[in-house]
Amino acid sequence: MVDEPRDLFLTGRYAEAAKAYEKLESQQPVVAAIGQARCDVATGKYDAALSGLKRACQEHPKDARIHAELARLCLQRGEHESAQNFVDAAVKLDR
Repeated sequence: MVDEPRDLFLTGRYAEAAKAYEKLESQQPVVAAIGQARCDVATGKYDAALSGLKRACQEHPKDARIHAELARLCLQRGEHESAQNFVDAAVKLDR
C-alpha cells in the first residue's frame, strides 16, 4: 500500500502522490505525514510541509521519524539550531 504513493512521488507525480498519502493517513499516519511533507517540499510549499510535520509531531511525539524529517526540512531552510534540536530528539527517541 505504501508503494503506490512512493512510486508516484519518485516519478514526479506529486499531486497524485499527495492524494495517495492522504488515503494512507488513517492506517499509517506517520508515513502519510512524511510523504505529504515531501510532496509539499517538491512543489515549493515549505511552510505547508513544516506545519504538517509539526502537527504530526504533536500527534505522535515519540516517533523518531517525524523528528528526523523535521530536522532535514529545517536544515534545508537554513534553520540550523532547530535542525539540531530535532536531530537530538530523534536520536534520543531512537535509542
